[in-house]
Amino acid sequence: MVDATKEMILHLGKINGCTNKNDFWLAVLGSLCIEMILFLISHLISLNIVHIIIIIIQIILVISLLTLQCRRLHDTNRSEVFLSFIFIPFGLIALIVYYCEDSVFENNKYRE
Repeated sequence: MVDATKEMILHLGKINGCTNKNDFWLAVLGSLCIEMILFLISHLISLNIVHIIIIIIQIILVISLLTLQCRRLHDTNRSEVFLSFIFIPFGLIALIVYYCEDSVFENNKYRE
């Protein structure tokens, strides 16, 4: 989980390429753990500078998760345009189904 989360953050902004199903879900779990820790820290320490640092970390996590989702969609041979499904009813369910699909190796135009 730690390695997948570290890879997600290190590839901040990298949309090209693919991410397999296992690394995707481990990185999502790792970012959820980071968010829970940040939530606890923000409620225990009420300094403004701590809140600013937490907001910066959360922005980095959001950008990392978005690019990770693009790479996961590429792994299933889908364009990152499918992320716009989040704005239509039941679109999140379709995205979760796509994220759970196996990797496509044959005729995948996003593989390097």
